Amino acid sequence: NAGPTADYAEIYPVSQDVEVGSIVTPGTEMVNSYDLDDNGNVDWNKVKGQTARLIKSSRAYQGDVIGIASDNYGQFSSTGYNIKDEDNPKSVSLIGRVLVEISNSSLPVQPGDFLTSSDEPGKAMKATRAGYIVGKALEPWTPDAGKDKVMIFVQPGFYDPDLYLTTTGDLNIEISETGTYQLTHG
Repeated sequence: NAGPTADYAEIYPVSQDVEVGSIVTPGTEMVNSYDLDDNGNVDWNKVKGQTARLIKSSRAYQGDVIGIASDNYGQFSSTGYNIKDEDNPKSVSLIGRVLVEISNSSLPVQPGDFLTSSDEPGKAMKATRAGYIVGKALEPWTPDAGKDKVMIFVQPGFYDPDLYLTTTGDLNIEISETGTYQLTHG
């Protein structure tokens, strides 16, 4: 693949309903991965280990998000080429820029807003409270925008809007609507 890519991806076995832009998490079905022979080729008769088949995320702020199904088949390590075709191997973006499916129930999104999984399988929404996120929006989106995907920088982690660093390096923690608690360095 000589096409331009902007994400780092690995190949994972995924469920049949996962499409490019779906947020994915580990499912319960285990799939074999295979070891290499003495020449560095995959030995399809030598099981190396197992990995969970990835499925679409299914709930808001889901903590076990792995990444986003991608159409990147050119910029990644060799990880995942040892999964059989019948196990539906697909590229999954672990970090970088990709499109993610977005729920029409999401609040409007601006560049830099944190996105998390929604209750709609495989789709993102704007994060508005503390919890696990899948990354940051790189473009604006509104429910009436007429598009079902938004560009995101994939960066799974934890987000808390009430906890942040100030420009001077102090840690602010919002305690209530009437005040903050500030931890200072030094």
